[in-house]
This record gives sequence, structure tokens and C-alpha cells, in this order.
Amino acid sequence: MTKEAEETGGEFCDRVQKVMADALGVPACRHTRRDVRDHAKRVQQDQASAQAQAAAAARQLRPDGSVAVHAALPDIVPQEEMVQQVQTVFPNAPYHIVARDLARTKSVDLTITNILEGRLDIDVPPPQQPASQAKAEMEASTSKKTKKPAASGAATAALSFQERKQQLIIAARKRYLKRTAGES
Repeated sequence: MTKEAEETGGEFCDRVQKVMADALGVPACRHTRRDVRDHAKRVQQDQASAQAQAAAAARQLRPDGSVAVHAALPDIVPQEEMVQQVQTVFPNAPYHIVARDLARTKSVDLTITNILEGRLDIDVPPPQQPASQAKAEMEASTSKKTKKPAASGAATAALSFQERKQQLIIAARKRYLKRTAGES
């Protein structure tokens, strides 16, 4: 195809565009590369804005203080992987309980927080300690039991349970933070 003598550059471009569009079976249009690029950028910004709005609308604070994330958000990480991540921190956590909470929260961090704060019914084993330290603590607790009256034994047991629970929560948080820092 050649430019005719009486044709301007713009007319020649229009004729070439029409011939090419007819050959491809598409309608001819006047969009430039810049128009296409601007449109793609606008669509990408609109999608990002819509996702941010959906995420904000999906999050709501529960009465117990935890955050629930509804299924309106797309699954970025398959639930199986998220359950495994939680079970690396809490190996004795039952799969079905963890999976149910992950289906509700859609977040490994929130599920771990729910476990640590006692919102999920999971038995957390006491941390392992050296035998000499365990023996010393056992002797100290037996000597305390003999010195204190039986009436305050229940209160002491409840207090010591709360202390152990706090220690477990702190230790689990440290392990979790160490693991997540190592993965980043």
C-alpha cells in the first residue's frame, strides 16, 4: 500500500487503519497507545480502590474485641497452608477448630491471637523446661503447699494457673514473632 500524491499523511494513516481493521475483522478506532495506557492505569486504580473498600467493609469488630473478616475478601493463601502455619505455632491445636476459626477470620495472625487469648477451646501444653529447673519448681511448690493452709490452696492454684497461662502466651507470641520475622 502506498501513499497517493493528493493524500495527506493523516488521510493515508486513516486509510491504512481501515484496511487493517477490515482485514482483521475488527472495527477501526482512533485510540492511541497513550489512550490505551491511560485506560489500563485507570482500570488498575479502580480495581485497587474497590478491593480496599471491600476489605474495609468486610472487617468489623466483634463484641469480644477480636476482628472478624468475612468471606467477601478473595482467598490469597489456601486455607490448608494457613492451618499448617497455625499448627506450627500450636502443634496440639485440633485441625477442625483451627480451620473453623480461619474460615471465620481469614487471618493466621487473628487465629493465633484468638488461641493465645483463650477465645478458642484448645489445650496448650506447658513449655518444656530442663529437668533440674522442673525439679526445683516441684520442690518449691511442695514446700509451699505444706506451709499454706488448705483454704488458700484453691486461690493459689488459680493464681499459679493464671501465671502459667501468661507465661505460655508470652512464649507462644515470642515463637510466633521469631518465625514470622524469619519468613519475611
